[in-house]
Amino acid sequence: MHKIARASLIIYEKPFIALNDQLLQTVEANAGQEEAKIVVKYYAYPEPSVKWYKNDQLIVWKDEYRMKPNRGSLTIYGVTEKDAGNYTVVLTNKITKEEQKRIFQLLVHEIMCKLECTSVYIFPQLLRIVTNLTNQRVNVSDSTTLECEVTGTPTPTVVWTKDNQTVMEGSGVILKRSNRVLTIQRVKKEDSGLYICTACNQLGCDYDEAHITVDGAEDNMNLALIMPIGAVVIAMFLWFLIIFVICNRKRPPSGREDNLLRGPGWSYFAGPVEAAVEEVVKRSPDTTLHSGPSLTLGW
Repeated sequence: MHKIARASLIIYEKPFIALNDQLLQTVEANAGQEEAKIVVKYYAYPEPSVKWYKNDQLIVWKDEYRMKPNRGSLTIYGVTEKDAGNYTVVLTNKITKEEQKRIFQLLVHEIMCKLECTSVYIFPQLLRIVTNLTNQRVNVSDSTTLECEVTGTPTPTVVWTKDNQTVMEGSGVILKRSNRVLTIQRVKKEDSGLYICTACNQLGCDYDEAHITVDGAEDNMNLALIMPIGAVVIAMFLWFLIIFVICNRKRPPSGREDNLLRGPGWSYFAGPVEAAVEEVVKRSPDTTLHSGPSLTLGW
């Protein structure tokens, strides 16, 4: 008897992570529900490391904790209203360190029981982005702001992306009013790109986009400071050089003429007056200087 076994071999060209779902998804549950599961579908090689966050806070699983994060899902046991929020899964390739993210908005409906247990439900309102984003041109080191105003019930969740990468708050990047206002301070050339505002709730999603172009070279912003500082340094150097030359001029040898010209009020900084008098003496060598009261130059 012959036995035949078959196996398939898949060879990947390079490590990768692929997520087919949309960037923001909505999951619904009822308060008091036994469990709610958030599932993420992905293809990857090698198997990535997976982290789950609730409202940007890392979820750490413990035996007594109600949330159990797995590679492909997050399970919440004993659902309560406090479990509502934004859940983010971050998948990281162990070789290339590439990251992929997906955001899930968990909506928890309140259950109120009187004579009968009925669900209190607020009728949803169509989601819509009411502002129009416009393309912007800004100079290096300036600031720029994008506003994405949305309406809808339940309250939409707003996410910004730049060139298909999620924009996170950090140095120079400020997100306000539940991510509806994006401000970029001290703009750099690398901030150029396509910015997309995506808003979603259980009825669907809406988005708007704008392109930011950064003009100017980053090196030029330092040149504006260097030039005036350099001019001041050169001016000070020339000023001290002139003072040094004046103070170290060669003086004529001391003699009778020198004694007559210098008196108790002689000042070292006689300047042009001293030079003029000395020039007269040099040009009239035959001049007889009579003894008498000395000439005094005082200041």
